[in-house]
Amino acid sequence: MSHPVRVEVRGISLSFGTTRVLRDIDVTVEPGEFFALLGPSGCGKSTLLRLIAGFNQAQSGQLLIDGEDVSAVPPWKRNVGMVFQSYALWPHMTVAQNVAFGLEERKLPRPEIDSRMRQALELVGLEGLAARRPGQLSGGQQQRVALARTLAIEPRVLLLDEPLSNLDAKLRVHMRRELLAMQRKLGITTIFVTHDQEEAMTTADRIAVMHEGVIQQVGSPVELYDQPVNRFVAEFVGTINLLPAQVSGNSAHCALGEVKLSMASLASGVTGQALLSLRPHSITIEGTPREGAADGRLWHPGQVLEREFLGKFIRYRVRAGEAELICDSAHHGGDAGHAVGSSIWVGMDPGDMGLLQN
Repeated sequence: MSHPVRVEVRGISLSFGTTRVLRDIDVTVEPGEFFALLGPSGCGKSTLLRLIAGFNQAQSGQLLIDGEDVSAVPPWKRNVGMVFQSYALWPHMTVAQNVAFGLEERKLPRPEIDSRMRQALELVGLEGLAARRPGQLSGGQQQRVALARTLAIEPRVLLLDEPLSNLDAKLRVHMRRELLAMQRKLGITTIFVTHDQEEAMTTADRIAVMHEGVIQQVGSPVELYDQPVNRFVAEFVGTINLLPAQVSGNSAHCALGEVKLSMASLASGVTGQALLSLRPHSITIEGTPREGAADGRLWHPGQVLEREFLGKFIRYRVRAGEAELICDSAHHGGDAGHAVGSSIWVGMDPGDMGLLQN
């Protein structure tokens, strides 16, 4: 593999007819980074990935790979490898022939083709299946063949378009770990498209959250989860409670009453009409009465409206005063939790609350 490269997208916009698909996109992927494009269907993430590959052409802006403007360079000259969602394997070819296909198209010497093919299959753990055809392989094995075929050409950048979406849940978790371990071993700059926020959060160094052709926020998984910049990011990355509030001085007035804001919330600079944000796991639920704020928490009486048992925790929808809140409580063996209709108390630490501009 060659040295890791930087990918820079500068002011790129793309339209299909009158439909604007990408709107003034600016993002830089650092050398050797595992970078995710995350967003709902139709947000433009796959279009952006295909543009980096050279399959889409922008109406404005620049695309730089390793400092070179490749905006007008055709796909086959960019030395970028792409793994498609469908894998796109040739069913009549063996695994070895599929992996060697791109090398033969480049008219490399036969010994080099055979060597690279064997190395790529070894890298993905399929060296013993070289003589099989795709129809004789599991979904996870087919995904590895597609990956080996792409890695065999030794691309400068690896592009992955929802490569795990065709796998079952357990295999998806296993394959994303393998994918990340392989990427770390090779050090190749990798851009990964997914609509699954858990997939992005568990693999990517940084994530660009996209919505309606616009990058809403770029940051590490922790930054996006703890410090979302707007309502879309807050709601798309995990589950969150958002309460309309009026911010005045160091307080916010909302359906829970008056909340004294933390220094971190005040530092956001949000004023006037706002949204008070709180993640479900930050809310404590107790069955016995709690009043006052002796422990620094705000306590409100409430009632359980709904509950979902999710294994590791129980998710409750509760009414507290005029507010409805989603609360997650860790499940412990033998603990039945709180029944629907039961009276409870909810506790919230102002330090866990954030502010977003409404």
